[in-house]
Amino acid sequence: MNLRDKIWDWADGLADWQSDLLRRVYEKGQLEDIDRQEVCNNLKATILDREELNDPIRLRKEQIQATQGDNDPVHISKLKNVQNVGSVSEEGELRFLPEGLTVIYGENGAGKSSYARILKKACRAIKQDQVIHPNAFEESVEEGRAEIVIQKSGTEKSIDRKVNESPHPDLNSISIYDRECAQAYIEGNVMDIPYMPSSLQALKQMADEQKEIQQTVQSDKESVNELVEKLLIELEDFPQDDVIYPKVSSLSSSTNIQELVDLAGLDSEEKELLQELKETFKSSDPGKIDEAISDLNSKKNDTKKLIGRIEQVDGKVNKRLDEVYPKLLEDIENLKESQAILLNDFDQDLNGTGNEAWKTLWKAAKNFSVNHAYKDENFPVLQKNGEPAKCVLCQQSLDNEGVNERYKRFDEFVENDIEQQLSQKREIRDNYVKELKDLELENILSEQLINTLYNVNEQIVEEIKGISEGLSSTKKAVIEALEEEEWNTAIDNLSITVKDNLNDLVETYSDRIEYLESLKNPEERSKLEKKINRLLAKKELDEKFETVRNIVKGEIKSDLLEATKSSLNSKPISDKVSELGQEIADEIGEQLLDNINNFGIAHLSLKVEGRGRSGETKSEMILENEQGLSAKEILSEGESNAVSLSYFLAEISHADHNGTLIFDDPVSSLDDTRRNLVAREIAKLALQRQVIVFTHDIYFMTKLERYISSFEGDIDYLWVWGTSEVSGHVENSLPFRRQSPQKMLRKPKGMLRYLKDAGFRLNPEEEREVVSRFYKYLRMTWEAAIEKVFLASIIQRYDYRVNVAGVAKLELSEEMKQAVEDGWSNSSEFLHYEGDLSSKPLPSVNQMETDVEALSQFIDNYQRD
Repeated sequence: MNLRDKIWDWADGLADWQSDLLRRVYEKGQLEDIDRQEVCNNLKATILDREELNDPIRLRKEQIQATQGDNDPVHISKLKNVQNVGSVSEEGELRFLPEGLTVIYGENGAGKSSYARILKKACRAIKQDQVIHPNAFEESVEEGRAEIVIQKSGTEKSIDRKVNESPHPDLNSISIYDRECAQAYIEGNVMDIPYMPSSLQALKQMADEQKEIQQTVQSDKESVNELVEKLLIELEDFPQDDVIYPKVSSLSSSTNIQELVDLAGLDSEEKELLQELKETFKSSDPGKIDEAISDLNSKKNDTKKLIGRIEQVDGKVNKRLDEVYPKLLEDIENLKESQAILLNDFDQDLNGTGNEAWKTLWKAAKNFSVNHAYKDENFPVLQKNGEPAKCVLCQQSLDNEGVNERYKRFDEFVENDIEQQLSQKREIRDNYVKELKDLELENILSEQLINTLYNVNEQIVEEIKGISEGLSSTKKAVIEALEEEEWNTAIDNLSITVKDNLNDLVETYSDRIEYLESLKNPEERSKLEKKINRLLAKKELDEKFETVRNIVKGEIKSDLLEATKSSLNSKPISDKVSELGQEIADEIGEQLLDNINNFGIAHLSLKVEGRGRSGETKSEMILENEQGLSAKEILSEGESNAVSLSYFLAEISHADHNGTLIFDDPVSSLDDTRRNLVAREIAKLALQRQVIVFTHDIYFMTKLERYISSFEGDIDYLWVWGTSEVSGHVENSLPFRRQSPQKMLRKPKGMLRYLKDAGFRLNPEEEREVVSRFYKYLRMTWEAAIEKVFLASIIQRYDYRVNVAGVAKLELSEEMKQAVEDGWSNSSEFLHYEGDLSSKPLPSVNQMETDVEALSQFIDNYQRD
């Protein structure tokens, strides 16, 4: 079957990364991690639609391996240098016939199975998950190793491998049948085909490589997802606003990072606003809102009082400094000067003239004149009817020189009331002084008010302190000037610009009170909460931005890995292999029915259909029945093994090469008839290819020997045996009881030589043991001689047939009979040392030599052709 063109037609349509993968498989077989990583990178680059990272090289048609022909099989020459595998001896070595049948026989625990496992693991046995362990009773950290020598294309090649490594590509043409293979054929409906053409093997390997890359990608994806999950935990308490939270709670590979960058972070005004809103929200709790409003009213009133006091400072200090205080003192000074001038005019008059008593007297006289003496005439009246008037006090005529001028001066003095004006001005001055002395800021600056203002604006507090300190010195200077009635032009105004800030603060309190009143409405409080959450979300996004960015990066990577994993599915490979597998199934169908007939299970209605799965050639064996049961549920163990062997032999009969076949205990649970049939089929196969059989069944080994001899084929034997400590010793021979009598006789002869050489060093018990073993092997040799010489092989213990041809050769003389009786009796007599015989003296070396010689003479004298 020409598979190269079919594979090329399919492979030529692969994507660059996948064609590169198949090329690597054909070139290298088992890929290394660096190859898988490069293939994976190429696939990712394809998905991302950018230039590949590792420059994939497409497969060429000539790189597809041509199917091996009959003239170019792979043969196993040796299995040697086994290290750290169970208790197998490192000196054990299996040598195989390049063509023909090699039978490896060994009893249970001899080490035969360990050698078989090494080959099955290195070749393509069905069960590859079995681990080959070192000696379970010894400490070991080293991996098991073995060397497999093969012949390929006329060249010897040594494969030094770790025994648990994946199958070696050079051994892919070797087919193996074992117990696991038999179970796999009947396990459910889908069974592995143990044979696969080498060209299809590359497709299977390609699928295996994709699967391994896929597993790595899946592991990476799980790690990324685990990291993303951990990062998402950091966002669990993210503020739930209506803008940012929806974006953060649904982060994905398509999230616009720049959009989040634009939304993140608070400026200084937003920070202040957030703090204010948080405090407002806290105080807007229904149970605390009235308390908060009361507190704000208190702060508002205290601030307004402070503003009123500052306005007093402005009115009683600043606004009087430029005009009021200087003008008052100027008036006082002028009055004082006028008073001094007037008083000087009274220096020649009676003592007290001009004082208050005098003024009272003057006023009374004026009143008497106007209202009585000179009614309705202006005071003073100096003439009446052309004549000098009389003084209203002394009733004397007012005709003295200068009286008129003197009256005018006195009257002007009294009417001007300089003294009274000066007194009034000083009263005003005293009121100013009192106001200034009472004017303080400290008495309304409570600690609470100071703290409140400090929290609002430190500068306000500092300015108020400056006003308070300046007020003290200004007051002192003003009071001193007023009291001394001399103005100090160096007194400066106090700065009260802080009043504007305080007025703004009062307005702020009013706004907040009004706002809090509105928050008694739940809808308004909900709006406030949304504002806070929006600002908190911006703040949180800024603080957790790296977490958000890493989540998005993780999601992008996870999506890429998922796309990568999906692209690595092996269905297209399976479809192709299925197609080719169906062709194989069609070809083996007829041969399968023939084998079923040969093995005596033709009553079973079986059919086989080709399948492809995960890049492997599979087939589905269907046992048609009314109940729809699986083959496993119907077949006995022997029938299952017979069906499996039928299937196996059918497939290898249609192989396009004569690759090596390995059978490991192929007749398990088969009856003698079917074992005989299997032995015949295996012997036929050994005429055309290398066949290796591992068995512990000496009867089956005898059947193999009989058939290969009848077909005139080549056969070789390897006997594997072990001790209580070391297994896997190998001899290139049959086991002792299957050898010819001549070869068997070598064993007792060798023990006799040992006894001669070491006898003087042995104690009686050791010597008795050697003698006992000598006669044990001597008797077994006599039994073989009786079978083959005395009875002319008419019957044999490992063969159910009667050799009729031997009857013609059967001649039993009295001498022969006597020789058998004597020799067999002697060997049996000294074999046991129990009961009454335990005290019997040991035979001498001379006696033992005589017994050996008697058997040797019997064989030589009576051996039949």
